[in-house]
Amino acid sequence: AKVNVFIFICLVLSLVTGIGSILFSHPSGHHEQCGDEPCTLFKEITYKLPNGTQFYKGQGQFYKLSLQRMKDNWHANQTISAQCGDDTCNLNSVFGVIFPAITGMMEGCNLSGDLKDPAFSIPYGTIAAVSTAFLMYMLIIVGVAGSMDREALQFNMFVMQDACISQYLVVLGVAAACLSTALGSMFGS
Repeated sequence: AKVNVFIFICLVLSLVTGIGSILFSHPSGHHEQCGDEPCTLFKEITYKLPNGTQFYKGQGQFYKLSLQRMKDNWHANQTISAQCGDDTCNLNSVFGVIFPAITGMMEGCNLSGDLKDPAFSIPYGTIAAVSTAFLMYMLIIVGVAGSMDREALQFNMFVMQDACISQYLVVLGVAAACLSTALGSMFGS
């Protein structure tokens, strides 16, 4: 339980920094250089298909948050992904990645014997956890869609790290989320 408190603090720090970087500022203090113009802050990306042919080379752009840019990025434009073989990603591939991220909600149910009032705590805790996760996911989706161009979103796998004030805080958040899920599974067993 003490380790989970530390992991929670790391996760909150990572989320606040990442979402704040995307929604409220240009990363690394580039306000003076960028203004209303796009910032080329992302690393150059070369996306190659599994068969070795080059598909895209360039840099994505980071902008101030814009409703028009979000509308432009809202519609699907699937591309062939190396992570999904020689094809576009389908529901099964994405579900296989996302599903382990949401299994942490069961930790409260697994530890119901330690709760003072499980009949009250489990339903409200589950609703609070799902609502908080939904809000965080929506803030990230809206922020990324409204501040980055399509090329960065389609081809740059490190777009969150490149846009955040510190790329290490994004890595910390991913590590904390994985560690929290692993500990929750151990508690349940």
